[in-house]
Parts: sequence; structure tokens; C-alpha cells
Amino acid sequence: MRNVFDSIVCERRNQVPWARIDFLAFAREMAFEGEVVLRIRYRPDVATRFWYVLEWPGEDGKTHRAESQEFQLCLWRAAQIELDARAKKESDKN
Repeated sequence: MRNVFDSIVCERRNQVPWARIDFLAFAREMAFEGEVVLRIRYRPDVATRFWYVLEWPGEDGKTHRAESQEFQLCLWRAAQIELDARAKKESDKN
């Protein structure tokens, strides 16, 4: 399951290679539902030496989490998680 998810994120990210997720815009929108938390910690076992963890309350009422050794990849994963959650919520309505 995780490999399929990461493939979707990679494909979306590569479709527009110059695009970036705007962290503040994402965080502001998610903050309407509750607290958005970004954690950055030193982690010597990964290439970048840092690990990013982003947690936020989604529109679906659940707390979501994305993480990566790259900040932008963490944001792309968060965006995909939120898009999937919103699509599921919408399909459950119908």
C-alpha cells in the first residue's frame, strides 16, 4: 500500500517539476480544523540528517501525519493524504 501511495506522490510531483507546496498556505487551511504541528529532528541515519514530521487535523475529522527526510516531499505527501481524505469524504456523502 505504501509503495502505491509513494508512486502516486512521485508521479504528481514529477508532473510539474518546478512546483512546490506552499507550507504556510497548507498550514493555514488545515488550521481551521485545529492545530498544525511541524517537527524537525536531527537524524544521522538518513542522507539529509533531518527528519520532518507534519501532523494536522483533516477535514474528515481525523488527525493525519506525513513524514520524510526532505521537507518538500513531506509536504507533497501531506497534500496527497489530504486530497485522498477529502475525496473519500466526498464519495461517502454520495
